[in-house]
Amino acid sequence: MSSHVETTMSTMNHSLGDISIAVDESAQGVTSVAENAVNLVNAISRIQQATEESQEFSAELQEKTKRFERV
Repeated sequence: MSSHVETTMSTMNHSLGDISIAVDESAQGVTSVAENAVNLVNAISRIQQATEESQEFSAELQEKTKRFERV
């Protein structure tokens, strides 16, 4: 009987260790996804800023080319 209890306890202990590992790996995965989301948002922000700067430059260039048309 004692051997059966020890075997059961050992199996439960091993199972709890496996659950702990799975929870840790899941937490790492969630952290990774969150970091990637932040990086994506930052990249989109930089693209938006570059697009706005490009539009401003394009508008300035268009104004300058209009001056040549008048001459």
